[in-house]
Amino acid sequence: MSKVSLNNLTKDYGKTRALSDFSFVSQENEFVVVVGPSGCGKSTLLNLVAGLEKPTSGSVHVDGENITKLQPNERNISIVFQNYALYPNMTVYENLAFPLSVRKYDKAEIKELVEEVAEKLEISSYLKRKPKTLSGGQRQRVAIGRAMIRKPHVFLLDEPLSNLDASLREKTREELIRLHNSIEAVFLYVTHDQVEALSMADRIIVLNEGVIQQVGTPEEVYYCPENLFVAKFIGSPKINILPTNIYNSFFEPINLCCDDSLCVGIRPENIMLNTDNPDNDDKNGVITLIEMLGKEFAVHVQIGSYSLIASVPAHTFNDSFRCGKKVQCMVDEEKVIFFDVESGERIQKNSLHL
Repeated sequence: MSKVSLNNLTKDYGKTRALSDFSFVSQENEFVVVVGPSGCGKSTLLNLVAGLEKPTSGSVHVDGENITKLQPNERNISIVFQNYALYPNMTVYENLAFPLSVRKYDKAEIKELVEEVAEKLEISSYLKRKPKTLSGGQRQRVAIGRAMIRKPHVFLLDEPLSNLDASLREKTREELIRLHNSIEAVFLYVTHDQVEALSMADRIIVLNEGVIQQVGTPEEVYYCPENLFVAKFIGSPKINILPTNIYNSFFEPINLCCDDSLCVGIRPENIMLNTDNPDNDDKNGVITLIEMLGKEFAVHVQIGSYSLIASVPAHTFNDSFRCGKKVQCMVDEEKVIFFDVESGERIQKNSLHL
């Protein structure tokens, strides 16, 4: 059983602060996804945990041991890079065996462990091949296998699926989840892809400009975002953010005055569109764009000077949805999220006396 504790980690590069007072304690063998835009400090965090860089301040603990001052090879941690980092002159077998060879494992033990890992990752038939003869997905599995062969307590994965095509990303996501469920280790997985975060994580850390914005389960960060940044970053199509006066003008008004200090957040799937002869022109919007997204359609509707997006399930979509069509917008009042405009923080509904 493994556990990671990161205590007030800060990393400065000259006058630039890449990570600020980062604190987090994992559950045992948890799959943790760190998500955020490019340049937010995700890779810096992994480098600090791996020992590739030293923190300006703070500490890293694994299973209760302070490993902050240990060299990378002294930590029971494995890292999988975005570019695979396989040795091109070595076979798959030799790539897998390399971490054990440098630690002077017995050849018979190396062979046993390599074959065990290769079978688990379904790459046994590739052991005699060189990396250049493998597909991107096969190379990624070799890289993962090389990381797991030492049975580390912590796996660090730095955007490992970003070089794969969409269908292979989905398959490899499933493989990683199964792998995590089969071994006892903490996974610390970095990505900017929210689909990966929502589908893989036990908990998500949302990071922006080196500062934690929210830590929570996928459900918590999606349905109860702590602030506007999290609300806007998590979710596709993106959340609709409207001033309260616009909301009250085009939806069934909530018992709320047009308070300029507040704004309203509505997920696209919580907006219903009525195309059957809307009876109130003052509350009508106009469809301006329709995007087919597979299982749903993203319908863009202009209401006043604002554009919002409604998600219409494919099985309910019909010819009544077309550009230029007037529609009435409806929303479940319970699904509306309120934010403070100045601070960006989410406001609890019970504090608004609705």
